[in-house]
Amino acid sequence: MIIRNLKNVLNESNFKIFLDVEEIYAEAALKQFDEENFNKSILFCNELIQFNSSNYYSFYLLGCIYCKKGSFSRALIEFTKSLTLNKNNYLCFYYRGRCKYEVGDYYGAFKDFQSSIRLNRKYRKTYYWKAKSKMALDDYIGALNTLDEAFHLSPFDGYIGSSQNISIDQCHLFALRAECKYQLDQYESAINDLNKGILLDPKNYSNYFTRAECKYALFDYEGAIDDADKAISLNPMDHASFYLRANIKFELNDDKGAKSDLSKSIYLNPQNSLYLQFRCELNIYLRNYHFAYKDIQKALKIDPNDP
Repeated sequence: MIIRNLKNVLNESNFKIFLDVEEIYAEAALKQFDEENFNKSILFCNELIQFNSSNYYSFYLLGCIYCKKGSFSRALIEFTKSLTLNKNNYLCFYYRGRCKYEVGDYYGAFKDFQSSIRLNRKYRKTYYWKAKSKMALDDYIGALNTLDEAFHLSPFDGYIGSSQNISIDQCHLFALRAECKYQLDQYESAINDLNKGILLDPKNYSNYFTRAECKYALFDYEGAIDDADKAISLNPMDHASFYLRANIKFELNDDKGAKSDLSKSIYLNPQNSLYLQFRCELNIYLRNYHFAYKDIQKALKIDPNDP
């Protein structure tokens, strides 16, 4: 996706931003980026900057490379340099927002996504990440409003690249809106969104997980456990799914099954004191006091301040 966006910025320009020699380095940098030879791509970008340090695209490309490498703090520096030279690149605001989100600057990310939308109101991915930023700031109503804006856009408007992934993007929008609704206790409406998302992408385990959470909240334990089973079958390494299924089994009076799932969630995430506390309580209920004591000791080592 990033490589298509990079070429899009280059092709959208209404003026020649590279001299002939610079264009050679730009194409070389893009080629190395496309082949994930990031260090070579960085070298070509640095050559570009030596030729012309006032070219916004060189810094934008460099930011995208560092972003792809996971060096988000360095990518932020390069995107900021690019925006200093050209504040009309909506994709630069978008990717800088993504980097800010990754480093935990959710308000800064929200502001960048806002700026990106002002420049291009048809790029739906920006609405998705703006909504995620609002959720991270506990503004679930605001996130829902942002997602509603995205759903009013055509899936093809502002889409960069092939159309084969549009249904996946639509699925992500449904899933995120369902998460918002779950946080707002709108469980039945969330399930409706998740049903639509599952039709679009039946192999996305997180949709089944969230639908299981909603059904659990509605006391539909049989339906919840079916969805939890499906989530685990699609992603057997997800500790949260085992923890959720343990809670469901406990409500269905399957104490041994609940303990087994708790043990799996602890095995996958041994530093989660909440899992250990729940297994401790379950062991007390099952009169396994020795094991309960061991679990609470482990939990206190992880979080001594937890009452």
